[in-house]
Amino acid sequence: MKSPLVANLVLLVPILAWGLPIPFMDGFFDRWDPVFSSMLRYAMALPILWLIWRLTRARPVPLKPAWVGWGPIIKCGGIGLIGFTVTYSYALDYMHPLTAAVLSAAAPVVATLVARCFFAQPLGEGIGLAVLLAVIGGVLCTVDFDQVEGTGFSLRGGEPLLILSTAIWSWYSLETQRVLPGVPQLQATLLTFVPTVIFLPPLWLLLYGLGLASSAPPVGGWRGEDVGVLLWVTLGGIAAATVAWNLGVRMIGVVVASLYLNLIPLATLLTAVLLGIEPRPLQLVGGAVVLAGVVQAQLRLLKKHRLAGTRREAA
Repeated sequence: MKSPLVANLVLLVPILAWGLPIPFMDGFFDRWDPVFSSMLRYAMALPILWLIWRLTRARPVPLKPAWVGWGPIIKCGGIGLIGFTVTYSYALDYMHPLTAAVLSAAAPVVATLVARCFFAQPLGEGIGLAVLLAVIGGVLCTVDFDQVEGTGFSLRGGEPLLILSTAIWSWYSLETQRVLPGVPQLQATLLTFVPTVIFLPPLWLLLYGLGLASSAPPVGGWRGEDVGVLLWVTLGGIAAATVAWNLGVRMIGVVVASLYLNLIPLATLLTAVLLGIEPRPLQLVGGAVVLAGVVQAQLRLLKKHRLAGTRREAA
């Protein structure tokens, strides 16, 4: 295990890269089509990641190993990544940014359920409690008695899409590891980016022809904040965060590194406060409930891994 201080600093990169821009996305999607912007940022990120991959190779090697077929790669990128980015973009367009941040913290719970349902992996200890608390916390985040009379729920439609996008991302992550065993994470990510970049434009053209998507705003009408969001999500959220995440996992392991994902709502809250978006008390309570459920499950898993390591050393 490397220096904990270095690992902490490295893992702050993806947390900030993924959490800080969420409050900006609500207004961004008011001006930019979700599918078109996804197509643009993946097309921008692909050559950047390729360059990073090439510069970090000790010697030139083919991007696609000879034993890997294009079928599984297309399945992961063409279905997994495209399904994730489209549903996630529409989810952020139709929900409160702080609710999005809180529900994103439940990603480990969703991932565990996807692993159980699609990959027959056993449920971890505490997952039942985590699911229960995630549901309770998610409900609390949508309650706004000042805005809605009667039921008090303030749903904007994106909440189910966010859960769906999280499930698709979990499936993509697990399926990629299954069909590309032994392939370094950055290289595997690059491989799945290829069909994503290829198939997103036809998808956008189809939706555009059906009147379900729009083109980019006129260049003269581009706002500085929109360009900043595109660059931040592309350079930070996709390129830098991916490299930093892989490095952090290599330093301290995926179990401990996954605990850092629970800091995403805090990064989002920081941006929201700076933008003048005041969280409702119930949103803060809901966020705390979701985090409590996820953290207790992850701490149990961490304890289990440490006990297993101690037993192996004793043997």
